[in-house]
Parts: sequence; C-alpha cells; structure tokens
Amino acid sequence: MDKKLKQFLVKHWELSCFVYFCLVQLLLCPTVFREIFFYAEDGTIFFNGFIENGISSLVTMYGGYLTLLSRLIGGGAYTAMMLTNSMVVAGAVKEILSMMFVAAVMTYLASDCFEKFINGRKWRLIAGILLIILINNFVGLLFNSVGIHWWCGILAFLVAIELVEGKIPSWKIIFLMTLSILSSPSAFIVGFGAIYYIFRHKKFPVQFILPAIVFLIQGIVVLFMRGETVSLYAEGEQVLQSANLGVVGVINKVLSSVGLALASGAFSVGGYVYRQIFVGTNAGSFFTIAMIIIGGLLYGVTAYFAKKVDGLRYFYLAMLSIVALYFMISIKLENPLTLITDSVTFYHCAAAAIGFLVIYSTMRKFVPRLARRRKVVFRGRALTRSELRFLTLVGLVFLGGIYSLGSWSSSLCFMPNQSLHDVESFVDSSSDSYAVVVISPDWNGWEGRWFLKVPVREEFCENHECVSAQERPAIKDAWSRFAEEE
Repeated sequence: MDKKLKQFLVKHWELSCFVYFCLVQLLLCPTVFREIFFYAEDGTIFFNGFIENGISSLVTMYGGYLTLLSRLIGGGAYTAMMLTNSMVVAGAVKEILSMMFVAAVMTYLASDCFEKFINGRKWRLIAGILLIILINNFVGLLFNSVGIHWWCGILAFLVAIELVEGKIPSWKIIFLMTLSILSSPSAFIVGFGAIYYIFRHKKFPVQFILPAIVFLIQGIVVLFMRGETVSLYAEGEQVLQSANLGVVGVINKVLSSVGLALASGAFSVGGYVYRQIFVGTNAGSFFTIAMIIIGGLLYGVTAYFAKKVDGLRYFYLAMLSIVALYFMISIKLENPLTLITDSVTFYHCAAAAIGFLVIYSTMRKFVPRLARRRKVVFRGRALTRSELRFLTLVGLVFLGGIYSLGSWSSSLCFMPNQSLHDVESFVDSSSDSYAVVVISPDWNGWEGRWFLKVPVREEFCENHECVSAQERPAIKDAWSRFAEEE
C-alpha cells in the first residue's frame, strides 16, 4: 500500500471505515442502484404516509411505537420523487440514506471508543464487516427503512458499552441515539448503561437530558398507547395487541424473553440451517428446546472465557440487552416463543448481532492470552501467536458468514420492483391520481398487502385503476384484513 495512502487512512480512520462499510453493503447488493427496491413498509407505511398525511406522518405510530428515522427516510424518498418526477431517484435516495445510517453505526463500532471492548482497529473493522454480513441475511435488512429500527438497537448497545466504561459518548452519537430512541423501542437498552453510569458516578450528566426526555415519550407510547394493529402472518394467528401489564402476563413475557435470549446464542453464529431445515416443519417444541440448549451452552462457554479476560461486564450487559429486546418484541404478542420456529427471522437479527459482538470480543481477548500461557501444537509444531490470530480470524469469518453463504436469495437484490419501472415514465408529482403498485414481499400469502401509491398522469389511469391520495385500495383479501384491523 502507498505510504501516503496508508497515512491518510490512519489519520482519517473513521472516514475510511465509513467508506469501507458503504462498500461492503454495495458488494452484498451490487444491483441496488440499477433496480427500484421498495420493501414492505418502505412503501405502504413510510412513503405512502407522506402522500396521505404529509409532514404529520413523522409523529404517527406504527406497530405501537414512534418510527421517526424510518419515516424520515421515507420522507427523503418522497421529496426526491416530488423534485425529480422519478421513482428511480426516490428509491436511490432511500437506499443511500439507509446505507449511510448503517455505515455510521458500524463506524462508531470501529472507532477508538471501543479499544477496551475489542482491542485493535483492524479487528473492530472486521467485526463491523461480519456484522453487516450477518444482519443482511435476516431477510434483507440493508438498503431499506424497514430494518433501521434493529440498527437502532445495535447503536444503543454500543452506547451502553461506553457508559459502562465510564465514558460519555460524543455529541454526534448522542444526537443519533436520541433519533434512535424516537425510532425504535429496541433503543431502550441504552438505559442499562445510563443507569450503571449514574449509580457508579453519582451524577446525571447534562448530555443525558434530551435522550431522557425522548426515552420517556417513547416509553409512554409503547406501554400505554395503541398504534396501528398489524397481523404478523397472513392467516392472522398472532396480532400486535395492547401491552399486557398484569403480573402474570409480565412474568410470562419475561420468562419467554429469557428463553429467546438463550436461543439467540445459536442465531449469533448464523442461521442458514435453522431457517432452511427447521422453519415450516413440525419440529416445534423439540426445536425450540434444542435452540435454547445450544445457545445457552455457547453463552455459558463465552461467560467462562469472559471471566478469564475481565469481560464479564460486557457479557452481562449483552444478556440484559438481548432479554430486553425480546421483551419489547413479546410484550404485544400472545406466544413469543413461537418466534423461534416461525419464518419471521428478522426478529432475531439485533439479538444475534449483540450476541455475536460479545462472543467476538471475548475470543479476540482470550486467544492471544491462551497463546502466551500454553503452546498449541499442530502436526508436531507449536503454532505462533500470529498463526493463532489468523486461525481465530478464519473462525470468526466462518461464524459470521455461514448464514449468508447459503441464503443470499433472501436479499433484496433478488426482489426488484419491476412494476415500478412500468410506471416510471408516467410519474407526475403534481397529479392527484395515484397508481397502486404492489411491492415485495409477495410470498407466504402476503400478496397485495404491501404497495406504493405513485402520482401519475391521467393517461395512465385510462387503462389502469387509480386512486386518490386518501383512498385505500382493496387489492386482495390480505389487504382487506389489514385495513379492517386498523
């Protein structure tokens, strides 16, 4: 590598990491800017929300909580469409904004703020890359506003680590954290770090005031207000409901969350076999118990090693965070443990990411220490410390990438919205007539539930059905049920 380039990369480490993480995302989905990708709530909720309600959609609940960041991304796409009369540009803006937020979160991980958590810049960079690969394949959570709230949870965990270490994050991170709290209840896990910091240092930093206010607002919304009710499955077996705050209900949710948290250990090393073999089978209770045992054993080994390298505080924080994540998911579900055997794999992505980070951190510290204390012999020769580090890296790549190697078909790269290309030449932002374009996902009985409203010229409506801004199309039975539930 050129000496000047190397000096630039070292001097501008965070900028370099931001570019690296953007490139990794593009490599995972190289066709992203050649196709139009609007996925599920990307269109039906966050884009259409600006068409139907304007700027007020920013403070509209979805799924029982505020979703500010996702709606800001939807607003960016809507604004781009209005300025350019192009859904291609609108899709590109949505994808760029989503990509930048993911890259910003991973750049925070790769920064020197986490030298104690994962020592070595290149090792933190590798951790970020592996994390993007892992999360991408929980049914495509890159380049869209739908998966942003899981990234908010990962950001919250990273902020909590800084607080546990007695450090106050920079104003840029505090700002992102505040937005995240207003965008996802998963960001609540930052509260563990804040409580630890306040009790440890006996003071309430002024930087916490704004995040604390929005924390309270989102908490009230999640626990006591009823947002749009959304069936998780086409058949409607489970629905989001008002939070059950009774003693028995809370105990049931906590126990379920602990079981799911233990199972997340199995998901943190990938999930291809899990999703391809067991999902949709009759494995049921046996598979649920198996995942809890496997994940629990993996976390148990991690805890043992973490104690050896003075990393138990990170392990405990991770476990509390994962239990809290599942509790927030399960608080409005009737039977949370069915998430293990159901096909809704994206509910595990943030928990799997946090589990992966604590396992990665522990391995990174333990292997070099093991190399100093005892020799590891392979074919009659003691391995050097560098060779052990290399083998550790290979193992981590395997753990982080095994899921993606077999399931790229679930990536959004394979879900272009061809029908949006068909209306592209008719887009007219000044029109009061809207074409209804069905978008992904369209499997497992979800056809017609997700759609975009696109303003088009009247000539398009001569041969196609169009609706007004406020009109709700009855495309298929799935959408009819969805509309009735609201």
